[in-house]
Amino acid sequence: LFHSSLIYSRLARKTKQRKYLKRAKQMVSKMSHVTKTRGGNNLHRYLLMKADAMAASGKEKIPTVKREYDNAIACCARSGYVHDTALGYELAAEYFLSVQEQQRQTHPGSAASAKKPSSNKKQQTNKDRAKASSPQCITNDIIKDYLSNSVSLYDEWGAKAKVGRMLSKYLTKFPELASLVEDSSKGKKTKGHTAEARLCVSAAHKMFDKINLDVL
Repeated sequence: LFHSSLIYSRLARKTKQRKYLKRAKQMVSKMSHVTKTRGGNNLHRYLLMKADAMAASGKEKIPTVKREYDNAIACCARSGYVHDTALGYELAAEYFLSVQEQQRQTHPGSAASAKKPSSNKKQQTNKDRAKASSPQCITNDIIKDYLSNSVSLYDEWGAKAKVGRMLSKYLTKFPELASLVEDSSKGKKTKGHTAEARLCVSAAHKMFDKINLDVL
């Protein structure tokens, strides 16, 4: 259910076909039933599925979708699932990138107008600040934070191939990501972790410490 739902959400966002979104929502509904009738072991995955399907619908406001992703990420972290927390950050970052691209297409002249000298620089600066502080505006800093946490956690989990693919995909736009992996390879603690990410890593390490490998 989990991976199928995420695949359908990706297809819905890419193709804009409602049949894929319908399938994704059906998967979310089934997972909701599972968490209610068979315990909450998959609650964090249900929340990720729900957030991703909401993002794919394109009907909800950006702050609402962001809040759903953040809630899902926090649940993954509290449960100690490092890889799912990393995935949550990655899914959210992908959504923010798609929103940013849509905003650029909607306002194609915004970048060009920013390069032109303004007759009233103070007034222009105030407008830019107001736009950047808007909850509907997705900045590179927001995307970078989510990608940084995702890369850091995948690296912490040992998914080196996944980290390599993410770096090849995003390094041109976000060159700061490379330093996260370099610090990790040198034995340094990653500075990019948010509170949720640090909580996730801490919980995972505690669980690993309790495992008796000799018994296994």
